[in-house]
Amino acid sequence: AARRIADECDIPGAIAFILAGRGIDTPEKAREFLESEDMSDPFLLKDMDVAVARIDAAIDNGEKILIYGDYDADGITSTALLYSFLLDMGADVDFRLPSRFNDGYGLNAAACEDAARDGIRLVVTVDNGISAFEAADKLRELGVDLVVTDHHEPGDRLPQAVAVVDPFRPDDESPFKPLAGVGVALKLAAAMADCDYDTVFETYGDLAAIGTIADVMPCVGENRTIVRRGLDLINSDAVRPGVEAVRKAIGRSDCGVTSSDVGFLIAPRINAVGRVDEPTPALRLLLSEDPDEAEALVASLVAANDKRKTGENAVLALVADFLKLHRSVRYDPVILISVPAFENSMGVVGLAAARLCERFGRPCAVVCVDENGEGRGSCRSIDGFSIYSALEYASNKLKKNGIELLTAYGGHEQAAGFSVKIPPDADRFDSLAPLRDAFNEYASDREPVLPFVEIDSTLRPEKITVDMVDSLYLLEPFGKDNMLPLFEIDGVELTSVNPIGKEKNHTKLSLIGQTMSFEALAFGTSVDAFPFVRGDKVDVVVSLDINVFNGRRSVSVKLVDIRPSGGDDQAMFSGAELSPRETAALLPDRALVASVYRGIAPQYTGNAEKLTLALGLDPSLTGKVRVALDALTELGLIVKEGASIKPVSGARAELSGSPTLIKLGFTS
Repeated sequence: AARRIADECDIPGAIAFILAGRGIDTPEKAREFLESEDMSDPFLLKDMDVAVARIDAAIDNGEKILIYGDYDADGITSTALLYSFLLDMGADVDFRLPSRFNDGYGLNAAACEDAARDGIRLVVTVDNGISAFEAADKLRELGVDLVVTDHHEPGDRLPQAVAVVDPFRPDDESPFKPLAGVGVALKLAAAMADCDYDTVFETYGDLAAIGTIADVMPCVGENRTIVRRGLDLINSDAVRPGVEAVRKAIGRSDCGVTSSDVGFLIAPRINAVGRVDEPTPALRLLLSEDPDEAEALVASLVAANDKRKTGENAVLALVADFLKLHRSVRYDPVILISVPAFENSMGVVGLAAARLCERFGRPCAVVCVDENGEGRGSCRSIDGFSIYSALEYASNKLKKNGIELLTAYGGHEQAAGFSVKIPPDADRFDSLAPLRDAFNEYASDREPVLPFVEIDSTLRPEKITVDMVDSLYLLEPFGKDNMLPLFEIDGVELTSVNPIGKEKNHTKLSLIGQTMSFEALAFGTSVDAFPFVRGDKVDVVVSLDINVFNGRRSVSVKLVDIRPSGGDDQAMFSGAELSPRETAALLPDRALVASVYRGIAPQYTGNAEKLTLALGLDPSLTGKVRVALDALTELGLIVKEGASIKPVSGARAELSGSPTLIKLGFTS
């Protein structure tokens, strides 16, 4: 298949091989993926015709229109796009972004009253509104019309509005569903422009691309077209001053901005303002036509991003304290952690949840609870597990049992938010137990899901060249469901492991294969936490990129995953629910626990996989070795400091006292 694609589409064989491996296995599919820029008729979205008619009437009649957005990057870019478009259409239009701290998510009654008092006759929501039932009723009471444009999943009813445009409403028959909020706003603009997508993309495509990438929408189908055309605008001479100022701030003024740059450098700065303060400066940056003003506004975004990092680290420190007190929570199918609220903590809980999800490989939720017992939480999940459905299940379960705890929720399969209310003087852990139990009950009724790394190809070190990496950019733009290719390099030896970075929180690796050496960077992992040492033979998974320094281009190799060479993932891990036989297979006997204990004396650097092989055990025993390490840790017989494991001098304990061993049926 790869040979046919390479020959008929005239592309490098490596790219054809990656496409074929991703299911794009014919020349026709490959051409569509690489070249198609089709966008479906915006009027296929349910209620789009009604929305356009009402907005057109408001423009014709000189009615005041309010665009009501959200405080994240998707909501901010959606607001900027539709506000700019309507302004260019001659509308009497204004905008409003809610404060995460004062208004909360979505359209609220106070904003409705303000709008009516200001003479607004039509409110158009972007990136919110699908669950704004009370606000919709309030606007009707005040004589103000409402048009909802959103992309979040609706509940069992829709708000009372003139039009509700949402690709996920049950009666919507549009062909492409996973749009960002800004994607829906773009389609509304295109519909009002007589379906002239080209004109809309030429002026507003940059905003659509930033919002789509920031909201981690699948980079396939129509989203791929949105991102590609938006990046073309961002990298052109016609780029808006605000985006050009951001390009300078991230060091991309002299080279092209990629989808990864947007996702990891631009979007976080736009998001940061709404996380720690009012989001309006980010919106004004995107609307600015003055380069000097734009540079000043970018400086405020950079300062907000620094403040965001401080807040995120503070939440993670509280999370670490929580896990020390409640060790069993880390083994739950859905990890729910509660911490005390502090200034700006509500704005960074989602980032903390994402970090934990990545660390534990399971759905995670972090909720900050203030002194009044009011808490706001954020969830992140892994592929194959809908955290939104888990919240929906928990809500129904709690209502059925008469428990008034979960007061609101909303979101997507992999990211969601919620609010809780507990008595002000109550214990947070005990008060949230019903929600924790409901989450885990939902998870236990479903096939367990394990995170995995999907590898595109094996690779020999000598194939890592600038030309080879350049060819990968044919697959751009990258994003969810079209990720940067990952390569497995087997049987290489670590020749050095060194710390890098101002805080020594990253690690630089030197590795050598049979004929060639190369370097790789393990970002976010310190040397102390890295489980391998010089001389270890390993298999690695890496991503490849181009680094430009002083005009010189070189390959940058980023470590994605690592295991001892000769390991067998299929033998080590199982995704199925544990049967009695499998439970027994995880339970180590006293002799194996003793062997593990002796194997780490006086100190060991590594993990369960590496220790299994070091002890000369079959890889299928890795589960037992991990359980043994957990039990020894629970009993205080060993301590783990980063990747280092060592016995506690003088410590004594009975194995029968380990909760993990008891759960698996251990008897002395």
